[in-house]
Amino acid sequence: LTTVFGGIEGRFSASNLLNIVSTAGNVDVLVDLWAQANAHAKFSATSFGGFIHANVSLLTKEDPSDSGNPPTYIVEANNFDYPTWIVFTEQPLLSHLIVKTFSKFAAASVTLHPVFQGPFFLKSVFSKPTWWNTPGTKDPFGHDRTRVVEISKDYPTYVKGRVYWDGPQLWNDSSLTDKEDTDDSIPVTPGSVELTSIGVPVSLIFG
Repeated sequence: LTTVFGGIEGRFSASNLLNIVSTAGNVDVLVDLWAQANAHAKFSATSFGGFIHANVSLLTKEDPSDSGNPPTYIVEANNFDYPTWIVFTEQPLLSHLIVKTFSKFAAASVTLHPVFQGPFFLKSVFSKPTWWNTPGTKDPFGHDRTRVVEISKDYPTYVKGRVYWDGPQLWNDSSLTDKEDTDDSIPVTPGSVELTSIGVPVSLIFG
């Protein structure tokens, strides 16, 4: 979906691919992104003439814990000279989310759903990226665990780390294999977040 002389707003539902491009206006959307087990769905937004504001619900009709092959969601945003805000309002348990954003001369902010676990990389050329762990967030898996944000690199222009719910869980990713496996482990396929900007800070919020 592309516009040349105006913005794009409204509610959209997609099961495979939703690509929104605006060359002369804002992108202000609610997105229902559906994916089946062992499949992926992608939403991308690009704006050259206005802000991007997207509330994204990641949805599936199946129970990922039954299939053993959780769905994968890919969300990307690119903006030039205008700010970007992306908020994930829903995410299925055990699902896999990959987020990538690029912004130039305007701030970008991403708020993740509590289900998200995995590595993140924040890079802001000429500015300091920030992150925030929302206090009091409950374990969405119902195991009363504490969310942990580990920072492995913290420099003036980039931050690298990972977020996870502390406690027994089985990680399906080589970068997270130091977590102990036990009989009551919770299978987790971590996602990943990469936010990049030039001239302005990026912000990652763990909702």
